[in-house]
Amino acid sequence: MSCISCAKDIAKQMREIDKLLAKRYGKRVWRRRSNAIEVLMRTILSQQTNDEACLAAYSNLIGRFKCADEIMRAPVEEIESAIKVAGLSKQKARYIRSCLERILSDFGALSLDGLAKMDIQRAMSYLTSLPGVGFKTAACVLLFAFGMPVFPVDTHIHRIARRMGLVKHNASAVETQVHLDSIVPNEIKYQLHLNLIEHGRRVCKSQKPLCDSCIITRYCQRNL
Repeated sequence: MSCISCAKDIAKQMREIDKLLAKRYGKRVWRRRSNAIEVLMRTILSQQTNDEACLAAYSNLIGRFKCADEIMRAPVEEIESAIKVAGLSKQKARYIRSCLERILSDFGALSLDGLAKMDIQRAMSYLTSLPGVGFKTAACVLLFAFGMPVFPVDTHIHRIARRMGLVKHNASAVETQVHLDSIVPNEIKYQLHLNLIEHGRRVCKSQKPLCDSCIITRYCQRNL
């Protein structure tokens, strides 16, 4: 089978998985809900913590400071205190303030709207040059703030991809993101990203996955 045929088969499989998950968890249509600065800060807070702690930390942050400009000008200790619930607060506080300072210096305003004029590779390169911003965080900013066709990989998606045999079992999260970004059709990246995360939370859990109730088990090497 030619490489082109293989690519078509993989894309078809991704679409089939997407349809099954959409039937279970619902269709997802992108619309801009937050600006890129907000997405950036939330995603930094989400690193190595759970959704509940991340949400609480972000709520505390925007409750204490009125805007990104106030956050940037606040002492790091005050930012750290506001986001303490998310864990690694000292590190994340430094990252957030340093990112805001860099963005203001680079764009002349606390806005990342200039990324919309860049191609994906250039925008990813810029974001990953910011303090504390890795591939997943950068991809989240581009996907959620701008609707760009990128495929962030979190712990749930990483786990599912390895169990399904989409990547090697020892693949890193970055390797998984690069691979999935190349095989998932652009038009389903937003929906599939969200629904795979939901599937990881509800069914394909880290401990004791509910394989008997999994709707995509036919594609999973774990059960072959």
